[in-house]
Amino acid sequence: MDRLEAMSVIIAVTETGSISAASRRLNSPVATVSRKVAELESRLQPLGPTRANGLLLRFTYDPYTLTVFPDGRALIQGTTDIGLARSLYARFIGS
Repeated sequence: MDRLEAMSVIIAVTETGSISAASRRLNSPVATVSRKVAELESRLQPLGPTRANGLLLRFTYDPYTLTVFPDGRALIQGTTDIGLARSLYARFIGS
């Protein structure tokens, strides 16, 4: 699964509030959407703690925490360097 597809699935799940509603929006089976969410979490979990809920996706890669919202905005905690924040976003979420 590429990063753009992963983000579109996470955004659909967070915006609609459930995997079943996201599957309807994406015109994809519930099992497929569920698997894609699990794949993204699996890809990020070896790198640090990951949590997704109906409002955000939060990923911790010490000393940084990336919080991604349904509209694609993100908070990058642990740095004040804009270049580093952009680099972290591109590396883990996509450009």
